[in-house]
Amino acid sequence: MEVIGWELLSAFGRLWLHPLTYIFILAVLWIGVRRVKRERKDFHTRVFDVIHGFTFPLMTGLIFGLVMSTVFVAAGIELPVGIMVLITLIWLLFLPFRNLRWLSMTAVGSVALLACYFLPSGGTDYPVVNNWLSEINEMNMLGFAWVLAVLVAAEALLVLVNGRKDSSPRLFPSKRGKIVGGHEASRLWFAPALVLFPAGAITFDGWWPLFTAGGGTGSGLVFIPFILGFQTVIQSQFPDQGIKKLGIRLLWFSFLIIIFMGAATYWPVLVPIVAAVILLGREFIFWFQRTGDKNRTSLFTRREDGLVVLGVLPHSTAEKMGIETGEIVTKVNGVDVATQREIYEALQNKPAYCKIQVKDRNGEPRIVQSSVYEGEHYHLGLLFVPDDEMINLSARGLRSSVVIYNDRKEEPGNNTASEEKTVEEAVSASGTKEAYDKISTRKADADSGLSEDYLKRSEKHRETGQHGGSNEDEGTFTAADPDREEVTMNTNWKKSMEEIAAEMEKIQEDAFAALSTLGTEGEKAVAQRSNAEFTGIFSGTAETGTSAFYEEFKTANNKRHKWRPKNLAGDTQVKDNSEENPQHLNAADGEGENPAKT
Repeated sequence: MEVIGWELLSAFGRLWLHPLTYIFILAVLWIGVRRVKRERKDFHTRVFDVIHGFTFPLMTGLIFGLVMSTVFVAAGIELPVGIMVLITLIWLLFLPFRNLRWLSMTAVGSVALLACYFLPSGGTDYPVVNNWLSEINEMNMLGFAWVLAVLVAAEALLVLVNGRKDSSPRLFPSKRGKIVGGHEASRLWFAPALVLFPAGAITFDGWWPLFTAGGGTGSGLVFIPFILGFQTVIQSQFPDQGIKKLGIRLLWFSFLIIIFMGAATYWPVLVPIVAAVILLGREFIFWFQRTGDKNRTSLFTRREDGLVVLGVLPHSTAEKMGIETGEIVTKVNGVDVATQREIYEALQNKPAYCKIQVKDRNGEPRIVQSSVYEGEHYHLGLLFVPDDEMINLSARGLRSSVVIYNDRKEEPGNNTASEEKTVEEAVSASGTKEAYDKISTRKADADSGLSEDYLKRSEKHRETGQHGGSNEDEGTFTAADPDREEVTMNTNWKKSMEEIAAEMEKIQEDAFAALSTLGTEGEKAVAQRSNAEFTGIFSGTAETGTSAFYEEFKTANNKRHKWRPKNLAGDTQVKDNSEENPQHLNAADGEGENPAKT
């Protein structure tokens, strides 16, 4: 017993001498970082922390490792150091592919067993490598095949027991280009198991061990860091149910492998065939599951009668309320919801308490409720498919969306019929509509009058054939007279426009004052409209709504500067058309239109 106790302590120490132990920890952390980045990209928050993939399945993996240790030691399966080195090298080759089901020892070990039949027994320039190759050549292949069969059964049970828990929600495009949701179930279990290796103080002279690796009479114990894992995506069914079906298929497959191994015990020629069956059959099961799932309609898509819960954050209010993945949120605080914006807005109405109506997985309605505390997730920990078929909004983006939506909804063009009627009545009562029509007519008349005077003067020029004359009594003009007349005309026109602009500003102030007295915030918002929109309100051409708001914002700068002559910036020369159209003003005046052409 003292010898066995010492060997057990040595086996535990040898576990930490194996490089795969440390490589596994670093690999799990790397995979966790990549997962968190994807979750933050999809949902602006991590679902599970970086080390969750290591800590959560650790205890389950250790328990299964202990059970496998009992089987391996009882059967007396002995593995040499050479095969441990080969498994580690193949595992490192598969690591860059980031496919967790390929990193399972059921896949890596099958490849290693097939490779054993093609490796030389030595002949290299390195004595250590020659020793490893010699150990692999003398290894009992049947014993290693039984190790693989036990690993396949353990992996199937792990998927059933632990694999369907804590899957990670994700977003991806469907065949039609829409964004749908799904769950990525990926897990690596660290299951170190105790096996014999041909160097130690444990002696034997009977039937045990059954599968020796060499011709020695003594063995030691070593913990081999076996790693089991799987990876798949579920989108057409509830993730726990889909993973359970996958686990059942793997379990039936493990029974088939055990039957094959029973036959291989009597016909060792079947051992490499068993390794090939494990490798190909396992891949076929995962391919069959994924293909069938992709060909069915996704369960996590947008709906018109509520929102399907794609995920629930751990330790959140939603988890405490018992809301599960796949349930449908239909009402929040008594308000029907169909978008994330509506959920956010309904939650803000009662920030300290929430009452949610959901449909469970069987379609039966139920009500859950809870208090809400400061610092909670803006959806209480619920994750959904995006509303706009592009991305999910962050808390800040969603809050801005609600503000813009309500602001646009309350504008005059988006008010209800009663509010629009109230605004129209207020404008009529203030008299600003009639005043605006009169001042617009005056502006048009002033423009028309100036143009008619200019046309008459130009006609006289053409009749006399000259731009000036010597005697006003004869109907002719001096050379200086046309210039003085044009200056006088432009000065009078500018003065008239200034008076009209002042009156229009006064009308605008009167209209704002009248509309500001209205009751609702949507009606008061009219008083904050820009001058350009004010003109549109009275002329009946104003555009409202969020799209018009963004279009106006996008084109405002171009509209403001399009009248400027480019020669002021030194880009191009502008032809002087003052004699063709006297309506243009000096650019420095900032009024009227400039018809200068580049």
